[in-house]
Amino acid sequence: ILPDGSTFVLNAESVLTYNLDIWENTRTLNLEGEAFFEVKKGSKFTVNTPHGLVGVLGTKFNVRARNNTLEVNCQSGKVVVSDQDGNVFGELIANEAIRISENETIESWKTSPAEKASWVDGICSFKNVSLAVVLEELVRQYKVNVEAKNVDAKIKISTSFQKGNLELSLKTILTPLGISYEKVDNQNIVLKK
Repeated sequence: ILPDGSTFVLNAESVLTYNLDIWENTRTLNLEGEAFFEVKKGSKFTVNTPHGLVGVLGTKFNVRARNNTLEVNCQSGKVVVSDQDGNVFGELIANEAIRISENETIESWKTSPAEKASWVDGICSFKNVSLAVVLEELVRQYKVNVEAKNVDAKIKISTSFQKGNLELSLKTILTPLGISYEKVDNQNIVLKK
């Protein structure tokens, strides 16, 4: 819970910082990783990431800033996504999302009202991302190593997996792709085409 009553939930390997001394005047946070926010109405609220800024007045939204990509999903209210210099990538209203990749590729799409930051409820969901991005999140959530040398990890997929069951997560992600896996031990997994 933030000083103004706004709330946030951090995903695995994520860090959120802010300066309490100037919070009342700025409502600015620094985020590395992923977080879901419910912001109380009031003065401007800014989430600063290494890949861009997200500014809001009062809303529910998710921010994922990992691997030179910024993805924002607005559930309610309105958010503005910009770079560090203030150049606007897009303004989102409820049920809209945007992804800005390191090569400044901008993708935007509509989401359903039921679609939310499912990771908060234990389900990691992905839309049109590389298999490598999904595997990185699997590694992050389960603290395992995945070797994917013989697999095309650049292929784009849309998938989800539930946290808490590594075997089921691996099958959910890999079976539709025709990829098998071998658990070498409790920490190491090798993928095979």
